[in-house]
Amino acid sequence: MSGAESGPELGKERAETIKRYIVDVFGIDSLRITTEGRERPLIPSEIPGGTKELALLQAGDRRVDIESNSPELLIQVGGGTHYMLSQC
Repeated sequence: MSGAESGPELGKERAETIKRYIVDVFGIDSLRITTEGRERPLIPSEIPGGTKELALLQAGDRRVDIESNSPELLIQVGGGTHYMLSQC
């Protein structure tokens, strides 16, 4: 899990907040979740050199990405290549 918002420290803080939520609400063992902070997400919304909708794209980069190698925890959404957490 990683977060990005104006620097790695704030990204880490945001990721830790989401981790606490997942642990508290879904009862996931906190040792199964690692967090890290980044300046930008691995796949940023804002493309270098872009000139349109920059404020919207920058806001989209202030997010926490959740990654998993477990197909049981993920389901494909919308027929594309995007995945979301399963509620199983």
